[in-house]
Amino acid sequence: MNTLSGQFQVSFKGKKYTCHLSMNAFRLVCEAEALTISQMDEWIKRDPIAAVPRLIYYGMVNALHYKGDDKTQLPDFNQFAAHMFENEETVAEYATLISVAMGGEDPVEPSEADDLGNVKKTKTP
Repeated sequence: MNTLSGQFQVSFKGKKYTCHLSMNAFRLVCEAEALTISQMDEWIKRDPIAAVPRLIYYGMVNALHYKGDDKTQLPDFNQFAAHMFENEETVAEYATLISVAMGGEDPVEPSEADDLGNVKKTKTP
């Protein structure tokens, strides 16, 4: 059994998508970001504001590949990230789920959301 794996639901504009974080999702991220698997942990620590939405998104891509689903259209990555960052609690929740999927013994707690960079909900006119 792969202990570096986790699945959860991601909501985007009223629609639910499965995010399947596994070694294949991490491989997809590494290819997209020109990283090796040994560099990924440092990348997440160095640039979590980029890493969290990218990991979630490629987990969604991986879930479709895993199911053999070539019909479901995912949202544009930048639009997905823009919506994700509107809710600080959602970002913290996803960071926790990523930590658990990557085998972290101490998942990121929602109270540590500020450590994800300048992720603050702001009012827009």
